[in-house]
Amino acid sequence: MLGTPVTSQAGIVIARAEIAVAMADAGIDAAHIEEIEVVADELLSRAIDAGVTPVRLFLEPHDETTTVLVRCERYVDLTVEPEELREHLLQSLTVDRGQRRNAYGTTDLWAEVKRTRA
Repeated sequence: MLGTPVTSQAGIVIARAEIAVAMADAGIDAAHIEEIEVVADELLSRAIDAGVTPVRLFLEPHDETTTVLVRCERYVDLTVEPEELREHLLQSLTVDRGQRRNAYGTTDLWAEVKRTRA
């Protein structure tokens, strides 16, 4: 779902708007959409701050989680010590997260955003 290209911090604002529309159209509740936006913003910001552009945002809703994936067009290593507040935010909203290098020269930053049910 999506596949939105992002090339700058300003592009993240557009991506967040597209997330809201696409997830609402998929029947996702507003609270979970906000969590997805926060996590996507963080992953996109990390990639762009590392000088990787363009990146592409993908979302895949599941029953218990929503996968947020940012595909970087080249290898990138984001294992530098993150800011404590930013890391705490990701930990509080996700079941798991990480990065993986793909055989074809790209890197995926991913997170599984947990869905809370009322």
